[in-house]
Amino acid sequence: MRRNKTRSSSKKGAIIAAYSSPPPRTRVICIDEMGPVSAKTYPGAVWQQGSHRATFELDYGRRGKVWVHGAFEPATGQAEIVISERRDSVSHIALIEQVIEKFPSDRWLLIEDNLSTHHSRDVKMALLA
Repeated sequence: MRRNKTRSSSKKGAIIAAYSSPPPRTRVICIDEMGPVSAKTYPGAVWQQGSHRATFELDYGRRGKVWVHGAFEPATGQAEIVISERRDSVSHIALIEQVIEKFPSDRWLLIEDNLSTHHSRDVKMALLA
């Protein structure tokens, strides 16, 4: 148990060090995903004169869901997102391609969690291409 905590602490320290003083000519980018996000209807602010209170008809309709894949650079505050119907390797590759385009640099240091799609064979092949 203690060994895992030490390893976790050293990884956290390495990430903080990368944010604080990144390697030369390298952009440090955090990558993560959020979802599924469902489309819902929300009431707006309504002012109504008289003694009648504002009402809102509930809407339980399903309009689908999406995943939001994001990249964020703490040093500049710049962020980019990719919205997709799935959380898969194709979406992750699309986000990495957007990072390369929108965050120009000689090198990138991508910090992400250990989700299986982040290190899938398709992602590895795309990075080699």
